[in-house]
Amino acid sequence: MRNIFIYFTISIAGMMFVSFAQAKDKEPSSNNKNSIIIKSGSFNISETSQTIAGSSATFEEKSSAVIAIEYSRKFGNNLTYGGELVKYSNKYATFIPGDVDTTIITANIKKYFDLSTHFQPFIGAGAGAVITTVSGPFDGSAGGFATSLVLGAEIPFENVGIHIEYKYLSATADNETTSGNTAKFDVSGSGIFAGVSIHF
Repeated sequence: MRNIFIYFTISIAGMMFVSFAQAKDKEPSSNNKNSIIIKSGSFNISETSQTIAGSSATFEEKSSAVIAIEYSRKFGNNLTYGGELVKYSNKYATFIPGDVDTTIITANIKKYFDLSTHFQPFIGAGAGAVITTVSGPFDGSAGGFATSLVLGAEIPFENVGIHIEYKYLSATADNETTSGNTAKFDVSGSGIFAGVSIHF
C-alpha cells in the first residue's frame, strides 16, 4: 500500500508541475489565507521487528497519544505552505519493555483542488526533523531526518472546516543511550487523521 501511495503521489506531482507551468498566478478568492488545523487519528508504525544496538526488539504496531497541529498559508494556484508538529508513542520490548515518544516537525507544501464549494481534495509533501525520547533498555534521546506525504480532503465553511487525510511519515532517529551506545529507531509509519481547521 505504501508503494502504491508513493507512485500515485509522484504521478499527481508531475501533473501538478505541468499545470503550474502553464497556469497564471492568481490569488485565493477568500480573504482567510491562514489556517490552523488540529487533528488526531489512528497511526501504525511500519517496522514492528527491529534490531537495535545488536538486540532484537519488538514494537507495538499501533501508536498511542496521536496528535498533530498544522499551520498553513494560501498563495497562488491554491497552494499552501506552512509547518506541522506530529506526536505519537509506541511501546517496545527486548528483555525488558520500554517506550518511544516521537515528535516530528516538518515544513509542508500542499495543493488544493476546488472540485466544489464544500469539497476540496489536496495532496502534499513535507520535510523536517524527528526527535525521539526513549525509555527502557535503551534510554536517551536524539533525532534524525523526516519526510511526509499526504493525501486528503477538506470540507470548508466560511471560517472553519472538517479535515481528513491519509499521511505517510518516513523517520529514523539515531539515539545515543546513557551507556554510550548508538541505537537506531525506525518510527516510520502511516495513518488516517481527522480534525478541524480554523481559517483567519
